[in-house]
Amino acid sequence: MPLSNKKIENALLATMLGDGASWEGVHISRVNLPSGHLQQEPGEWAYFPVDALISWVPTHAMPGAVALVGQRGCVLWPSAPSAHVQVHVVSPGHAYRLDWAAVRQDPSRFAPWLWHTTAAAQSLIAQMAQWSFCAQHHSPSQRLASWLLHGLAQSSKAELLLSEQSLPLGMQQWLRTSHAVSGAVSDAVSEAVDAQANHDPGYILKDGCLRTTDTAQLLAQACACHTSLCSLDAAPH
Repeated sequence: MPLSNKKIENALLATMLGDGASWEGVHISRVNLPSGHLQQEPGEWAYFPVDALISWVPTHAMPGAVALVGQRGCVLWPSAPSAHVQVHVVSPGHAYRLDWAAVRQDPSRFAPWLWHTTAAAQSLIAQMAQWSFCAQHHSPSQRLASWLLHGLAQSSKAELLLSEQSLPLGMQQWLRTSHAVSGAVSDAVSEAVDAQANHDPGYILKDGCLRTTDTAQLLAQACACHTSLCSLDAAPH
């Protein structure tokens, strides 16, 4: 895909392509990512989201240790499947897919790229540490509001539309419990939200999908964890 005359809609990829390394012969394509588990294609690929959001979840990490990747980061799939990491498309959309095998085979040529992706990986570790702290010290409603705000900051979209199953497990469990009415869960969610009209949480959960509606309401409920990551997200890698 010829990208030289196009605006790159992922800040990390734009920085990498403009940082001196020749990317002739490197395959880059724009792909659509549906919700759900990110399907691993044969080979070794890096995904740079445009308007999609991708979660990176180590299976043996502390509860709540979920990194969220959007238009300022990337997710690198290893050449061999790993049972220790789960990668999910939280919010569907587009991403650039780059053939990472060519980069790994010629590290001297792509040294600037490797530095940038190392910094991006460190930011994912920092995210996981922050959300693990959040899971231990803040209420579920605070954690959900902060997590949604972080997703909005990572996305080019004005609002997020997510499946309930794409949320971190602890948040899913809290939503089901807090919005349950008379033993029902999903079917009663919209009624529970309507009944809380004087306390708009900044999102609506209906038919298994969560849609953000009011950033100001999310800010009013959130803990400070999302702000702790703002400078990290904004920094060039």
